[in-house]
Amino acid sequence: MKKHPKRVYVFRRILVTVIAIFGIMVGRGMWQELTAPDYTCNKTMVVAQPGDTVWSIINEHCNGDMAAARYDAVKANGHNITVGQKIDLKEKG
Repeated sequence: MKKHPKRVYVFRRILVTVIAIFGIMVGRGMWQELTAPDYTCNKTMVVAQPGDTVWSIINEHCNGDMAAARYDAVKANGHNITVGQKIDLKEKG
């Protein structure tokens, strides 16, 4: 018994749609995973004290990928910090 060609066409369209939706969902999950922060900080704002460096502040207040944390802190606050400067430690994303 031969299937009706229109039914096969409809089935293929449904199958392609389901696969496309699945692919979009997987791709979105991967994007969120890739763009999620690889570190956490126990504070969002720190006031620089004498002798502090960006690296020492990150080591004291953050856990995880220290290079990414330092990169984001330098990007937000600059390389040179001064006493009394507020250092933003918010994660990206």
